[in-house]
Amino acid sequence: MTGIFQKILPKHSLSRIIGIFCKSEVVVIKKFLISIFCSLYEVNLSEAKNTKEEYKTFNDFFSRKLKPECRPISSGLCFPCDGLIADYGDIRENLELEAKGHSFSIEDLVGRSSLEHFSKGSHLTVYLAPSDYHRVHMPTDGRLTAATYIPGALFSVNPKTVAEIPGLYAKNERLVFYFETEQGDMIVTMVGAAIVAGIKPFWRKAAFEPRIYKEEKLNYYLNKGDEIGLFEMGSTVILLLSKRFDFKLKKNEKAFYGQSVS
Repeated sequence: MTGIFQKILPKHSLSRIIGIFCKSEVVVIKKFLISIFCSLYEVNLSEAKNTKEEYKTFNDFFSRKLKPECRPISSGLCFPCDGLIADYGDIRENLELEAKGHSFSIEDLVGRSSLEHFSKGSHLTVYLAPSDYHRVHMPTDGRLTAATYIPGALFSVNPKTVAEIPGLYAKNERLVFYFETEQGDMIVTMVGAAIVAGIKPFWRKAAFEPRIYKEEKLNYYLNKGDEIGLFEMGSTVILLLSKRFDFKLKKNEKAFYGQSVS
């Protein structure tokens, strides 16, 4: 879908309607959706903890857990999720990032000001394709101090759309995690996308209600590799670090959670 076409689509209504079917426990609906999905995308079912028949809903299948041995945790800072490396580098002194030729501020992305200490930091963006594993994990040990759910649009986050719509990541629905680590402050942002039925963090039984802004003060200590949340469809993860990091990566390469970023 082009950016112009997506702007006129009733994206929220469409996503929520599709979400109803994705959450359905009716066996025929579940089997049909999983079958269609697997025929459209190359899903690596050998990594999944359960068989296709064992999932109650399509959402359960989409956010499937992996067998424990599939993702060994490397030393140092690790990727928070599976996906393609969309971008990485230094955060500019004006707190801006660039995505496909467009600039946007990290303050707009996370909905918070007073982030000057990130002006000498680094960023990493990972795009999750539909067939990818859709749970997000800790890149390093740290304490989760707060989280903010920010309602927004539901544009597709594929590279073509990101190139067409300036600041797309800062416009879409997103969940922002704030961490304190031994390496400095860290922010992990889960960005929603078209047809996303929800973003669910580990401390909630259900995804956040769409279009309802919510801030939460938290106090959880998490180890590297611990799960922090999942997408019920979608999307993109953006990692922000308050200190410079020397990423030894190549754009558009496939990455896996637990894999070292250096």
